[in-house]
Amino acid sequence: MRNWANMTVAVMMIAMLAMLSLPAAAQAQGDTVQVPTNAELVETIQREIAAKNLSAAIAAARALEASGEHDWAWGENAKTLAQLLWQAGQPDEAIAYIKACIADPDRSGQRIEGIAGACHALGQNLSHREEFGRLYMANRGTTTEHGVFLLFTGLVHNKKYDEALAVALEHGPTTVNLGPAWTRHERLKLLVQLRRTDAATAEALEFVKVATHPMQAANVLQHLLPGNDVSLCVGLTAQQVLDGYKLAMRRDTGRLNSDSLVALANQLTKGGIARPLAVTDQAKALAAQLDDAPLAAYLQPLLRGDHAEAFRVAYARAKAAEHDHDYITWINAAAGAIRCVDQHYNGRALEFVRFINGELDTNPVADLETPTTSEAK
Repeated sequence: MRNWANMTVAVMMIAMLAMLSLPAAAQAQGDTVQVPTNAELVETIQREIAAKNLSAAIAAARALEASGEHDWAWGENAKTLAQLLWQAGQPDEAIAYIKACIADPDRSGQRIEGIAGACHALGQNLSHREEFGRLYMANRGTTTEHGVFLLFTGLVHNKKYDEALAVALEHGPTTVNLGPAWTRHERLKLLVQLRRTDAATAEALEFVKVATHPMQAANVLQHLLPGNDVSLCVGLTAQQVLDGYKLAMRRDTGRLNSDSLVALANQLTKGGIARPLAVTDQAKALAAQLDDAPLAAYLQPLLRGDHAEAFRVAYARAKAAEHDHDYITWINAAAGAIRCVDQHYNGRALEFVRFINGELDTNPVADLETPTTSEAK
């Protein structure tokens, strides 16, 4: 019996050894371990993210990064892995990883897009926006809007104002979807915020020369014209016009005239035949500088006091607009020109908007649509 038992144990040991030797034998015969495809790794990453298993998602993303197949999934993984590392509280590693990706001169188009996506997403963190702006531009070049925007706003956040102004001027004008108008407008806003009055005035002039949005241009006129200019009625509220008029009065005379202020307030809110606001010499001089401006057809008659012509140009642009945004913009510009005609905010300008919205059947400013005999000449 003892010999039988010993033989049984020996047989079992041989069987176990045979089982343990199977993988080695399989490898010896040329079989390979199954490696997940890039698509399968993407599915794993998405599944682990949905399950909120961050460490497992990172592990799968690292496995995808190590893949020898550099397809679209591998390229897009640059964004995924960087974001996962950031979410895991490893910002330095995420940044180092993005830098390593950018350092690869042979990165594919999809990898470039993946890196750009990572920079754009992580650049929403204001404390790191400047750095991600620089990384974005290193990856995609200096003519893409997101990189320039991230760098500019990141510099402003970090109070590097002069560098931000320089970056906008250097890269903004040639940047796709930003351009000269964005550049000048952003610089102007920053200069106003910094209270650099003379520089803001010069920048406002440069902006009006390249502006393509009539209401933005009209708003900027406050930096170029005296407070009693009627053109300010396009871009400012009635209260802002009154405040500017009061400021101009103080600067010109050193004192306030309450009767004049009350008369202007009544005119702007209640209407009437008085026209206390003027077409100033400064406005006419500004008009002469805008021959080549994109908005010359609207701004020049507006500044020269031909508000009816400015209305007609704006209304025609509104009718020709292909998109709602452009339509609304030019309707507002047309309403602003009506305010200049009447120096009244609550009268025909408001009724014109109601007419546009289908609330009135008759156009309250039909008389402005056709040039008068004197205007035609």
